[in-house]
Amino acid sequence: MLTHIIEYIFTDNDLEQYAYVDLYKLFIAATNSKCIFDIMLYTPTDAAFIHIEKGQYDIKKFNNKHFFTKKHFTLFINKIKRTYKKAMNSIFVFGGHCNGLYCYTKSNIIDFSMIRDAFLKNNIHFDTIWFDSCYTATLDTIEQFYDSTNYIVSHMMYVNAEGFNSFNLCKILDTKYNFYKKLKLLALDYINRSISEKEHSSITILDCSMIKQFFTLYNTYYKQIKIIINDKKSKKYVTDLCTKWLDSKYSCNNMLDLYSILKILNNKELINIFNKAVYYKTNGIKVDPKYFNPKSKFYGVNIIIDKSKQ
Repeated sequence: MLTHIIEYIFTDNDLEQYAYVDLYKLFIAATNSKCIFDIMLYTPTDAAFIHIEKGQYDIKKFNNKHFFTKKHFTLFINKIKRTYKKAMNSIFVFGGHCNGLYCYTKSNIIDFSMIRDAFLKNNIHFDTIWFDSCYTATLDTIEQFYDSTNYIVSHMMYVNAEGFNSFNLCKILDTKYNFYKKLKLLALDYINRSISEKEHSSITILDCSMIKQFFTLYNTYYKQIKIIINDKKSKKYVTDLCTKWLDSKYSCNNMLDLYSILKILNNKELINIFNKAVYYKTNGIKVDPKYFNPKSKFYGVNIIIDKSKQ
């Protein structure tokens, strides 16, 4: 069973060292595996398309000063389409800094709509989109991609932990389990590595068929939800997740737990769909008080209430 893994590693910043560690893990994991990797790498020193298959690799390098363009991402999508079509399963992995609205480096901001539009234009639909990035379990990020995948894997909080790539990656994907069991095993592998490294993290798996239903109903009640968010009496009952976000350049000032808002709204149909949409979640492991209120609970999805620094 062939699994095609497409990675967009966008680390033109302090994440560069981790990008190369990820590549090393992929080279090792892909040996004697049925997994095929296509990677678009963008770091302060390198820009390249990388293809890894059966322990062999092919690299096409570019001038990284002119690499961050819609044109190059379109080229990358065209390059991977043939493998995508013959694969039984496909996973898109996005690696880089994120603030819940967009991903960024020291000099560039990624507009998620550029990626989404390329998928839709080329009729590419993934089994899973995995965000190897902080704060991506937000309604804003999810809304961009739920039409392009069956499942979204993302993080409610600041992530200081092992990412998607691991030495166990291909071992799990090469098993004969159904894909959705594999996905949960990958999530557990991620959490176990986070625990062993004593790092803080969280993970959410969202069923996009239910997310689509959720947005339809959510938009119907949006005005009432907005009133709850802005009401001081209501707000004290809402879990405030992001009280001390230190990244002042790209941050939004506040994130709230979406489920807490839905409980105040008390719409049973909306809550029921939300609970079905959150296929799997963990609470924050070793929640870092620098970034989060230690009393916060994690129900799977954030909503950003201050977009002033968008």
